[in-house]
Amino acid sequence: MKFKLGNVQSFYDEGNKYMELLKTLGFVFELCPSGSQYWVTPRSENTVEINTLEELLELVDKVGNLIIDKESITIYDDYIE
Repeated sequence: MKFKLGNVQSFYDEGNKYMELLKTLGFVFELCPSGSQYWVTPRSENTVEINTLEELLELVDKVGNLIIDKESITIYDDYIE
C-alpha cells in the first residue's frame, strides 16, 4: 500500500541529524524568513510503499514512532495533540 508520508515537527536547525534523515525520505526544506531555521516545504509530497509488517517495522527502526491511519503515515518527531 502507498501512504502519504508526513511529519509533526515544523522547524529544524541547520545540521539537525533528523532533518538529514528526512531528506533521505524525500522531504524538501527551505530556509525560514527569519533565516535561522528550516521548515518542510508545502511542496513536499512524500509517499512510502508499505506492504508488510516487516517493512513497517523497518520504517519504525529508521525514524522512530509513527501515527498511522488509512491513507497516511506521520512521523511522530514532536509534540502533537
